[in-house]
Amino acid sequence: MDFTIVTPSFRQLEDLECCIASVADQEGVEVEHIVQDGGTDEFAEFARKMAARWPDRPGYRRVMVSEPDQGMYDAINRGLKKATGAICAYLNCDEQYLPGALTKVKEEFQKYSATEILYAGFLVVDEHGKLLTAQRPVKMFWQHVATSHLPNFTCATFFFRPMLEREQAWFDPNFRACGDAAWALSRLRAKTPARTLNFFTSLFTDRLSSEGMRPSNRGEAALVARRVSRGVRLSSPLWRLFHRGQKLIRGHYRNRSVETWVWKKGETARQVLSGHRIPGVWKRRLRLPSAAPQDAGLCVFAQIPPPLHGQSYMVSLMLDCLTASKARCPRATSVVHVNPRISRDTEDVGSMRPGKMLNLLASLAQAIHARLFRGCKKIYYVPAPAKKAAIFRDLVAVSVLKIFYRRWILHWHSVGLGEYVRGRVEVFGGMGDRFFRPLLGRLFRGSQVSIILKDRFKEEAAIFRPRHLEILPNGIPDPCPRFESEILPRRVERYQSISQALDGKHPVEIRLLHLGLCSEPKGIFLALDFARALQRMYPLLRLELTFAGTFDSPRTQQEFTRRALDVPICCPGPVSGEKKDSLFRNADALMFFSRLPETQGLVVVESFAWGLLPLVHCCKGVESILEGSKVAPVDILQPDLGKAFRLADPQAWRQHYLSLFSLERFCEGIRRIVDEEATDPISESRPSGT
Repeated sequence: MDFTIVTPSFRQLEDLECCIASVADQEGVEVEHIVQDGGTDEFAEFARKMAARWPDRPGYRRVMVSEPDQGMYDAINRGLKKATGAICAYLNCDEQYLPGALTKVKEEFQKYSATEILYAGFLVVDEHGKLLTAQRPVKMFWQHVATSHLPNFTCATFFFRPMLEREQAWFDPNFRACGDAAWALSRLRAKTPARTLNFFTSLFTDRLSSEGMRPSNRGEAALVARRVSRGVRLSSPLWRLFHRGQKLIRGHYRNRSVETWVWKKGETARQVLSGHRIPGVWKRRLRLPSAAPQDAGLCVFAQIPPPLHGQSYMVSLMLDCLTASKARCPRATSVVHVNPRISRDTEDVGSMRPGKMLNLLASLAQAIHARLFRGCKKIYYVPAPAKKAAIFRDLVAVSVLKIFYRRWILHWHSVGLGEYVRGRVEVFGGMGDRFFRPLLGRLFRGSQVSIILKDRFKEEAAIFRPRHLEILPNGIPDPCPRFESEILPRRVERYQSISQALDGKHPVEIRLLHLGLCSEPKGIFLALDFARALQRMYPLLRLELTFAGTFDSPRTQQEFTRRALDVPICCPGPVSGEKKDSLFRNADALMFFSRLPETQGLVVVESFAWGLLPLVHCCKGVESILEGSKVAPVDILQPDLGKAFRLADPQAWRQHYLSLFSLERFCEGIRRIVDEEATDPISESRPSGT
């Protein structure tokens, strides 16, 4: 075979039909098309339909596989490892090849035999098939790809299969949307021979809701940028200027006329796609002021992962929700996201360093640009807890943004700032507190909307006199949609056996899980004390402890190792995806012994979704975490574990999650708040069951 084309698929059968057709009708080359599906329900029936319409023939073979995978890039790797063609590429479901594309690519590889990667041009259409721009390939530099964006898209990228195997140049499956940029960066730094082909081979669909375009995936772009030195990251503006100058000199921004033939949904043959004076500037992607919506509406000034913690994760989910809402309903509020990137990792959270101020000032410039040139009239902001570095950040950011924004949406993910303003808590001491307290009170006073997580935080939010108060608990995606059939029966049986063994003082093994940041404030040492108390009270008890997360410092890790018990302890580090699901599935209880003033505890919400017993100790905010769940806090030094398992009710915890903390409920609430922006006097909008 000359070519192997891999298409990762998951619930995109309508688009996949055009993609398959565009590969099947290529002439003059031998093509193997591997469709790697992640488990779409109707895939088998669709495969039979495609076999009837595009049967295998000499020079064309299609392999359609449906099996679970760990994401798009894992599916691509699986397909590439099955490849038999000399030249490989991957084509997403909503992309397609233009007539004669593969013939032209084959001729170019034959003409330049030393080339191992070929970048070609591509056309861009919107969701309705309207031609937006024609993008010619450009010579890439790894410094620009790492710090800005990937200019040559994978729909028009082709590479030799022996290079993949020789250099183990597979795609990183840990990425969700930026694995192609990470792959291109690795190939540029490895100096893999590459060329550009000034020929349009592919069609790319620009969807506002597509995976790579989501604002929350800028966090992955930050991970790619961290693969290069700080000096390269600081020189990012120079590399962007060099890249655009290169395109300008080579005429990439000129308008041009285009005529080709493409597949459209429901058609039995290719249809004409043409345009006169098609711009070379992709305004929709570059986010130029002329292309920006004039009613952009909301500037979201909040950090997304990395680092991953409850607040940044919820901002990421909110952005995905609002972006998808805008794609479905053009009248919905558009969002401009400004990611301050104040903290680089978990160790950096709460610290004070000069680099944070530089990042903050750059982010403030972006927010001001959004107000002046993109029509943003409202701003979403997450006030910080009562800590020194966080208070300084709020003072600088809010003081500047108050000049440009009059309508504020404050989302109170943490508590304590109200008590600080009232004088109940000291942070700086003496004159510092006497100066900062009234200043913070004035800066946050009179927001259009204040969002709180629970009714019990109403009093603290009311200190800042918002015009409207909304109660909206955080919500997360359902981690176990098959709970009733797969998790519940095993969980109930397991809890009954543990309860009987503890009451009868029989030997039993219990698996306890700590999930999250491994630090002293988050309770890892209290968890060890709890395990010691259990061993003292239940001599026949066999414990297995798992601490999944990143240690906040080497000193904490050393102290944890020193205090380790004579019981099996596993520290797998940060987990996600199937590894995280496996920990929840196999654990008997979750340990949540945080000493911080917690507001909700997303990991406890996850335990409710899994029907897993949460062991929460008596701490500040515990009533908020356990409210309505029928779970009592435990005494770390005198734990009654038998009673906890005897009263365990996984079904009730699952219903508690569905009624209050589902992602659908959260998205519905945040859309209503952002789109309607109620202007009533203070009132409460309570979810049922609160």
